[in-house]
Amino acid sequence: MEIVDGVVDFLLRERYLLSAFELLHELIENGMEDSEAVSKLSQFFADPAVFPSDQLLHVQNLQETDSKKIMEEKAAALERVAVLEYELRLAQEDVKTLQMKLEARSQDPSQVQSNSDQLPQAISSRTQDQIGLHERKDLNGAVKDYLVSAGYKLTAMTFCEEADDQVLDDSGRVPNALQKYYRAYHTSEHETVPSEEPSSAQCDELAEMRDIYEKEKDLLKGSLKNAEAEATRSATTVHELREALKQVSEELDASRAEIVSLKSLQERYQSLEADLDNEKVISTVETEDALKSRETVEQSEESHEHQELHGNPSDRESPEVSQPQDPETIHILAEALPNIVPYVLINHREELLPLMICAIGRHPDGNVRDSLTHILFNLIKRPDENQRRIIMDACISLSTSIGDIRTENELLPQCWEQINHNYEERRLLVAQSCGELGGFVRSDMRSSLILSILEQLIEDPAPVVREAASTNLAKLLPLFPNTDKYTKVEKMMFHLLSDSSAQVVETTLKALVPAVVTWTRCLRYSMKQLVQALFGRMLTIVQRCPPVSGVETSSDSQLRILREREGWNVEVLLRMLIQLVPDLRYACVHSCPFPISESDQTLAFSPENLTQHLQSSTRWEYFDWLAMDFFPILLKLLSMISPKEEALRKIICQLLLRFNDCFGSHFHTMVLRPIFLTAVGDDSLLHFLGSNISNRIEGLKPQTETAQTLAFKCILPLLLVGVLGIPNALDFDLQGFIKNLILDSSLKHGSWSCVRTPELVEAIRFFCSYDRHHEVMTGVLWELVVNSNVSVKVHAALLLREMVPYASTQLVSKQLLPALVTLGSDTNLEVRHTTIPAYGIIAQHFQDEMVSEKIRVQMDAFLDDGSNEAISGVLVVLTASPMGTNVARRRERADVFCEAIRSLDATDLSPTSIRELLLPTIQNLLRDPELLDPAHKEALEVIMRERSGGKFEAITKVVMGAHLNMSSMAMTSFFGDPMASPTTSKPAVSSEPSSPSNIQQASTAAQQQDQQEGVLKRMMRTNFWRNDNAS
Repeated sequence: MEIVDGVVDFLLRERYLLSAFELLHELIENGMEDSEAVSKLSQFFADPAVFPSDQLLHVQNLQETDSKKIMEEKAAALERVAVLEYELRLAQEDVKTLQMKLEARSQDPSQVQSNSDQLPQAISSRTQDQIGLHERKDLNGAVKDYLVSAGYKLTAMTFCEEADDQVLDDSGRVPNALQKYYRAYHTSEHETVPSEEPSSAQCDELAEMRDIYEKEKDLLKGSLKNAEAEATRSATTVHELREALKQVSEELDASRAEIVSLKSLQERYQSLEADLDNEKVISTVETEDALKSRETVEQSEESHEHQELHGNPSDRESPEVSQPQDPETIHILAEALPNIVPYVLINHREELLPLMICAIGRHPDGNVRDSLTHILFNLIKRPDENQRRIIMDACISLSTSIGDIRTENELLPQCWEQINHNYEERRLLVAQSCGELGGFVRSDMRSSLILSILEQLIEDPAPVVREAASTNLAKLLPLFPNTDKYTKVEKMMFHLLSDSSAQVVETTLKALVPAVVTWTRCLRYSMKQLVQALFGRMLTIVQRCPPVSGVETSSDSQLRILREREGWNVEVLLRMLIQLVPDLRYACVHSCPFPISESDQTLAFSPENLTQHLQSSTRWEYFDWLAMDFFPILLKLLSMISPKEEALRKIICQLLLRFNDCFGSHFHTMVLRPIFLTAVGDDSLLHFLGSNISNRIEGLKPQTETAQTLAFKCILPLLLVGVLGIPNALDFDLQGFIKNLILDSSLKHGSWSCVRTPELVEAIRFFCSYDRHHEVMTGVLWELVVNSNVSVKVHAALLLREMVPYASTQLVSKQLLPALVTLGSDTNLEVRHTTIPAYGIIAQHFQDEMVSEKIRVQMDAFLDDGSNEAISGVLVVLTASPMGTNVARRRERADVFCEAIRSLDATDLSPTSIRELLLPTIQNLLRDPELLDPAHKEALEVIMRERSGGKFEAITKVVMGAHLNMSSMAMTSFFGDPMASPTTSKPAVSSEPSSPSNIQQASTAAQQQDQQEGVLKRMMRTNFWRNDNAS
């Protein structure tokens, strides 16, 4: 084996590369793959420094070079060969001259002896002298003999061809040359031995320094642990002091209020004592008159309420000030209020609240207080928002004065009796009381009974009640002293996020989710549990949906068909995840193992810190969790979402862009980009992540053809838009990446088309749906257009057809249409014919006069060709129905119809109009739920349910069966085929024979129907037809 290694070193040193390459293959064929010689040769030929990639690319592109250029290079090469042959002859003449001189010297014995004496000195003095021609000849001969004797005949033949300046078959070689080289080798080894001593001393010194640094490191770690313990104790102390300060402040406020009340009572004591007898008489008369007649009660109410008890308006606004201290006065007031309330106008009953609060707070009898409290919460039949606010302010004032025990035992039970009331305004009052009065009860009461009441309210049938429950749960969370109820709160939050009402979901996202995050952060609860629960729910929702395909071996079997409800739930959870990204950044920064300043926390994700962490074994809790758990779970979710879920994919792109905004471009470049590139099969940037994370991420690389197809179908579009397509990504050539992606696919699949590579076509289409990427895609298309390869030009025409629906008029007229004209003028028929569908799509989407004129000229040119393919392509384009790809226009039209239907629902419609016009219209709108706003959809379903008398499914079948003619005439073209019009529609023909009686009945029914429809039917039909024709 040593001889083989020496031969390998000699061949590489002397640049006999062909012989070395042939020797590599023969060694592998002989089963020596694991030998050191094979490893050294493989590393040499794989080294990009020895064989640059641009030279290899040049060799690979030689086939694409035209013949003229090849002939020019051949002529230049022949000229260079002639020059080199001339120089070779000169060199051979010099070699012969030197050989003659050497032979003359060798014939002189004295000269040979002197040379042999001086040989050791010369060998020891030189280190890296070049080998002479005669010595090279000896070595080449020895190598050739070894290759022949070892059985490497092909390598020996290649070696002889490379050493063409020598005759290796000559046997008259000097036999002692190799012995001299061998001795020189050993002499050089002995001379280099003493150099080991200074290196050993240096190693000892470095070891001592390492020990010193290790000790300093241990000391710093101990100091860090002490500092962290001290910080924890300080935080606990601060929290306790804040709680104590809050309690003292509350006691101080209560004392101040009591002092003010006592001072006011002392000032009014003299006047109240003088008027006490008169007040008793008036109150007694008022009570007796109230029992006799209404007129007497009203007179007594005016005199008693406005003259004696209320005094002036300032007294009504401050019940503490106007509270009488005499028990008999409180008794009179408590007896009079139940009789006064029924005779006060509803809009003015809130003026009685100061009296009621005074009586409830001061009356000694619990039964009377319960009766008055019951009247308080039933004061107004259906209180509006302002009236509920006044009632809750009164309850807060009462709770402040009576304390937590009486609030729990008297006030809240009366309020919670309204939880099952028929009016949603009363249930709203219950929800508000949970949040407003939660601070006036004991902690165990908040976490048990009040939380249970809110849990029941989030199941309420009224959306406004569920929304109020979400808002007040957010108010209640800061009052919880610990996270014992976290699981229950999390469950309630996710239940509200899956609500069918868009308003409830929006309120939960804006109020409850931030409150939960703030609550957990203040109590130092891990954010990972919330995010993991979020991912778990999304995966569960998606996995429960049926697969797109039942064939297990296909990539579509991994995708899921998301129904409307499931799609809405996943969309809401993704929006919540976007909302949590800043909080994830906060947790990641505060778990950073590197020292960072509070003023500039962006340094946590600096390139130095990221590189240092990724290349070391230091633990960074949240960073490692994001890289090894968060993004792999996200990729797993993406691999199950069908490309048809356009809205979900755009929200996921927003999530990825949000990471770039919060974590910075360095995190995006060094972490997010390598992970997503690996997920689509490109692991060229995986070394950025270091060994610890890369070993985990490497498993994301697709291993089978099905997995690769699934990655291109689900992950590649999001990679292009959300990862590589971030704004101001200066360190990545996105245009070159897309170009190489298209060209590689072309070489792999041959004739590239939408049928053979639908995943890549869909990815490019999704990329073009964003206006900010049009410039990049336009540059790629122009590079494909000017390419000399016919297949590449066909690809450019196909991609132009996908980009047109998302482009602006200016971009089409200045960039895309000129590119199509260039392709349409190509000499190749296939290229010209491929552009015809793209012209048709431009004609459907753009009505500009200049654009239409260019398309007309090009169509005439296609017809002038006379080929069947061109004529059929033009006919298909000219006769095709406009595609309903303009989603924005369709959604705008749907919104207009929804508003019109909601307005019509508020009018008096005849049963015939409802049955034949309103209900079918709502059904056709609900057939395409992607175009409807969630609020409009919910409103339409409510109208359908109410107008159909509760028989939703039955009326649907009846209406759709009985009015098929109208649906086919107008409704089917509502959002679909606009070719259908009232002029081409025909009435349905019955297969049953018609009798005279049936004809007479049908005629009478038709006349009655026309009279009932009136203007409404004509208006709605006209609107439908107008919209169809406009589309």
